Amino acid sequence: MRLSKPETFNPIALIKSKNVIGDTLSVAQETCLRALYGLPLDAEQHAIYERATLKSTYSAREYREACIICGRRSGKDSRLAANTAVIEALFREHKLATGERGYVIIVAPTRKQASVCFQYILARLENSPSMRAMIAGDPHDCEVDLVNGITISVLAANQRTARGFSICCCIFDEEAFFYDDATNANPASEILKAVRPGMASFPNAKLIRISSPFAKVGNLWESWRDREKHPEVLTWKLDTRTMNPALDRAFLDAEERRDPESFEREYGANFYESASAFLPSDAVESCVQRGRYELPYQPGVACYAALDVAFKGDFFAFALVHRAANKVIQDFVRSWKGSRSNPVNLSQVLSEIVGTLKLYQCRKIYGDSVCSEPVRQALAAQGVTFEQATTLGARAAPIWSTLRTLITSREMELLDDSQTIAELKRLELIVTSGGNQRVEASSGHDDRAVVLALASHQAISQGRAVKKTWRDFAEVISCNDPGSERMWRPI
Repeated sequence: MRLSKPETFNPIALIKSKNVIGDTLSVAQETCLRALYGLPLDAEQHAIYERATLKSTYSAREYREACIICGRRSGKDSRLAANTAVIEALFREHKLATGERGYVIIVAPTRKQASVCFQYILARLENSPSMRAMIAGDPHDCEVDLVNGITISVLAANQRTARGFSICCCIFDEEAFFYDDATNANPASEILKAVRPGMASFPNAKLIRISSPFAKVGNLWESWRDREKHPEVLTWKLDTRTMNPALDRAFLDAEERRDPESFEREYGANFYESASAFLPSDAVESCVQRGRYELPYQPGVACYAALDVAFKGDFFAFALVHRAANKVIQDFVRSWKGSRSNPVNLSQVLSEIVGTLKLYQCRKIYGDSVCSEPVRQALAAQGVTFEQATTLGARAAPIWSTLRTLITSREMELLDDSQTIAELKRLELIVTSGGNQRVEASSGHDDRAVVLALASHQAISQGRAVKKTWRDFAEVISCNDPGSERMWRPI
């Protein structure tokens, strides 16, 4: 059995029709779907489109990919994702080869989260007599087969399980909360790479990335930040009040009074810098030299090196920097990762590091106390001096203070290394109940950030005095304005 298709494909009409999906949409929800499918907008819808996309003109065109960023309770699952999934599964022609099954997949941080959207989809199918007849057999808890050769299925965010499908529509649900650190087992970037090839044979395939925003890091943030570079992607960002005006206003007002900062993030759809963020994201970005991945040795320039030893789980990291005038410039960064069954080979890694040190005419390297004596002996045997430095606790204050000063004052040049950039943005100042303070990544790894901080501190402190108390450090942290007189700079 096949559902009859209208002569003119109009997803909005199908969604609103009581004989088909029978759903209601707010003006903003409808505008978002109209923009996705290239349908005309009236004056009110055009005004909403301008707010959501920051574009003054609307060109009616259908998009294969959309990045939709909305506040909590905006109808992301119930109105946008579920309706799009049903439209793409039942009302679009996706030519399948003999024996081929097409998939509409919903990917979320966990399968349980993805099942929320799936239940909205299943309810639409089962509550419509015409669409109920399209269900083949009994639905499972994670997928439903349709008689037209399409299966709607849910997956947890995993780059391995996302491979191998013929995908006519893929919906990322809460993408901002996928792993987005390249060091994790299933980074969001790899999941994107895994699903896109599965869509290649379908001209009308859709990749819909829907999420509430989080911090200014990761694929979702980069898609919004770089929206002008990718006009082929519909990029949309709008607050909860506009997307879902039916939501209780008194509730939203109370939430805003209770915690204005959290409200802006959760309901205002604004990416945020963590309240305890150690480095402003925009300051980190301004230091990155795009397209520069490594610098060759410059004769006569003194380089400073640092390593962070790890064997399982964390990364064994290594970095080189040099100082030029009032700047510290990153020359080189590498890391190695071991596992429980295959830990890092210390001898092999140190040999690689020594080889690089020789290229940069550097005979001294700094590192923390982890495995310090074996490292010292192994490096000494190859003519390299190892000096221990503390990167944890109160005694590490000057190291992190130097890094923050260099970055917030734009006196550092960073390599275009996505892992280092992500780690720097995740650094947080953590204050314990006893008043102790430390800097570490809020999630994921911070090994490349650690070696960058340690090497940079040595580059500065070799010729200048550095303040060494947490009191001084706290003054630096509390200052949000890089131009403030309270911003400490090395003397």
